[in-house]
Order: sequence, then C-alpha cells, then structure tokens
Amino acid sequence: MIDNCCFCEEINSPTNNQFYNEIGKNIGLKSRIILQNDDWIVIPSLGSLAVGHLLAVSRMHYLGIADLQAKELYSLIPMINNVIEKINLLLNISCIVFEHGTTSIDAVSANSVTHCHIHIMPFHYPVWNNIKSEHCINNSKEFSSLNHVYNYISMYKPCTYLYFMDANNRHYIIDNNRIFPSQFFRKVIAEKLGREKFWDWKTNPEKDTLLKTLSLFS
Repeated sequence: MIDNCCFCEEINSPTNNQFYNEIGKNIGLKSRIILQNDDWIVIPSLGSLAVGHLLAVSRMHYLGIADLQAKELYSLIPMINNVIEKINLLLNISCIVFEHGTTSIDAVSANSVTHCHIHIMPFHYPVWNNIKSEHCINNSKEFSSLNHVYNYISMYKPCTYLYFMDANNRHYIIDNNRIFPSQFFRKVIAEKLGREKFWDWKTNPEKDTLLKTLSLFS
C-alpha cells in the first residue's frame, strides 16, 4: 500500500477512502467492486463518461501495464475479456479500452493517478483512426493483442505512454507521450459522446452514472 494513493486506500481501507467518503457512506455502500480476482478489482469509474464505464485496478501498487509482472498481465487479459462480454450482453455494445501509462513516478504524463488502472467502456464503433487523424498522431504502433503490447512496453519501458484498444480489438501504443494533456483519452472520448464539459473526473464525479452502472451489474 502506498500512502495517499486513492486506489490503495480503497482496496485496503474500505471505510477510509475517497469513494466511501464522497459517495459510499451516504448510500450505505462500503465497496463499488463488481468483479475481482487475486490481482485485480473492477469498479465503476468516478467521472464515468457513460453507463458501463469501468476501471480494472491492480491490487498491488503498480504504475501501469508496463510495470506489471507477467502473472498480473495474464490475469488481467481474461478479466478485461469478461467485462467486455458482460457489457456486450447487458448493453449490446462493443467496448474501447485505454490507459494513460507511465513507468516513472516523476514523469509528467496524461495519467492523473499513478496506480495501474485501465479504462473499459462501452463505445459503438471503431474510433482510433479518427482520433489519430484529428490529433496528428504520427508515432503510434499497432499490435494484435494486449500480450504483444505488454511485451513491447515492458521491454522498452517508455517513460510515458498511451495505450488504446479500439472497438474492433486492435491495440495501439503511443510512447513518450509528453505532448498529450492530462486525461487525454477521457477528453477525446467525452467529445465523441457530446460530453466535452464532463471529461475531468475530479470536477465531475458523475455519481448518478456510477450508481446506474452499479445497478446494471448488480
């Protein structure tokens, strides 16, 4: 457990963390975990951009996917697949997956919380080519699986990186992404959903959407 990490606190101190203090205690809910295994928990995101917007959060304090041990990576992949299958079943919609990643606690990156958490959220269509064109992304690399992504970023350890899995299951990495602002993918996807004013989870916790997601998976 790392001091002052909101995810470490939520995993290890059920009644002394940001979620419980701001939302849980007011509705008598000690945990927002909807799925879990030995290495990961899955929770509705604060600042959810849509019903079904979830986070896969590592139980151990890793900085990001690039920082994981192989064991955690191999238990993450079926967890993500399980979540996507459930969302497809419940909402009849595909998913995108993304991470604002770092390998250095001192790096200035698009990540606002340096504890490994991967966004999984419903999205109707492949959107990567559109993002790439609109934001002049020329240095992305394409992979066929998260396993291949992990092999690349765990070997080269880019100081910062952006990971994106499109709705067609293609995977992309932008490494050393210092030019991209905090919560870059949240901003981009919020614009696509017509919710550009609500991209920042810190100022827009979207409690009602979070609770709808909890209800959906209950």
